[in-house]
Amino acid sequence: MGKTSFVLSVAKNVVNHQKIPVLYFSIRESKEKIALRLVCSQSRVNAHNIKSGFLSPTDWPKLTAAAGVLADAPLYVDDSLLSIEQIEKTIKYYVSHKKVGLVIIDALQEIEGGFFAETRERRRKTEDFCRIIKRTAVQQDIPILLTYWAPRSFEDDYRKVPALYNFSKEDGNLPCYADEILMLYREEYYFPTDSNSGATDIRVIKSETESVTINIHFIRECCLFEDWEITRTGGV
Repeated sequence: MGKTSFVLSVAKNVVNHQKIPVLYFSIRESKEKIALRLVCSQSRVNAHNIKSGFLSPTDWPKLTAAAGVLADAPLYVDDSLLSIEQIEKTIKYYVSHKKVGLVIIDALQEIEGGFFAETRERRRKTEDFCRIIKRTAVQQDIPILLTYWAPRSFEDDYRKVPALYNFSKEDGNLPCYADEILMLYREEYYFPTDSNSGATDIRVIKSETESVTINIHFIRECCLFEDWEITRTGGV
């Protein structure tokens, strides 16, 4: 669906345009893979071309320029397999010593093998982690962006659009701990056509009746989301 590309696009924009240091926990992928994604999105060079080595003469200056921008960017990537407590300590260190202004954790289910644990254990770990992260965000006065695989129950709906009611007790009552929930939906993922290629909706949900929809475009080959347009429904 593009969750990792989305949060990396957020991180890149924050460090490049707002000049705010970002701490990125990559539970799913190595630093090398994250670096490749960042270079692709910054340079807009096809990821397949980089991996295969078939680069055009125009690709090289783009890659060189992208590498220079990213080298100076205050983006700290941690791909260690940390426990919940270690993540909390690491956040406190980077906020204190590196003036980090945003923390991103990708992805919750993979921390300490939580996704593969039995249902009761998974629910307990999810709730414990969310409580700790919520407390850390408040104490450090810092936003923490957390990715989570949507419950598969939403796929039973013919539209395939995730909603708050898809979350259950098995998910550790995750919505109760979040200030806001962003749901990523790409129609082409389930119903591909020529007209919806790259089209993506981000639903920022505050309640069952209040949301903001952000229409963006996904350039898959470059691991990049761009072009934000906002439409609002309900209260703001």
